[in-house]
Amino acid sequence: MGLSISDAVVKRPIEALARTKEALPEKPPMVLAKAISGASEILIGMEKIFKLIKCIYENTHTEGKEGVFLLGCGNWRLTVIGDSVILGRLDPSYFIILNTKDHTLSVKSRDLEVRIDGTSLYIIKGGSVIEISLNNVEDIEEKSMIFNALSRYVKMMIATTYDKLLKCVKVLGIPCEGI
Repeated sequence: MGLSISDAVVKRPIEALARTKEALPEKPPMVLAKAISGASEILIGMEKIFKLIKCIYENTHTEGKEGVFLLGCGNWRLTVIGDSVILGRLDPSYFIILNTKDHTLSVKSRDLEVRIDGTSLYIIKGGSVIEISLNNVEDIEEKSMIFNALSRYVKMMIATTYDKLLKCVKVLGIPCEGI
């Protein structure tokens, strides 16, 4: 039996942020509004990557097999180990790690990682970890300055990863509808 990949991985943080948006005052401080908007864009990008990795896994993986499988497009490989699906390049430039048991999704480049875990968004750069509780307005506001400074790089990394994965899907001829 193959892994069960639940949409809860991306739905929980998106729903948490939506509830937070509803709790905002009518005119929130600009820095807070920018942080909420940036987090929303990051989560949308993570959701797109999640859909691609799920589609690639479901269309290329032989059920019940663990191991490393070369995909034949742009040096990407699919690794299935235990509860994890890892999509990465042969050079260590990009890795996407989906843990189906813990419902976590990480997107890593050489020097930057973004992870969603339940209702938290993590940005890891140069050994520093910023955890943002997406269902807590005060936490987002408190960390908004540093988050806003990094969010542009995070969004670029997510967009680049998504574009590379989408090219792979097209080369493989995988029918990933609505992505």
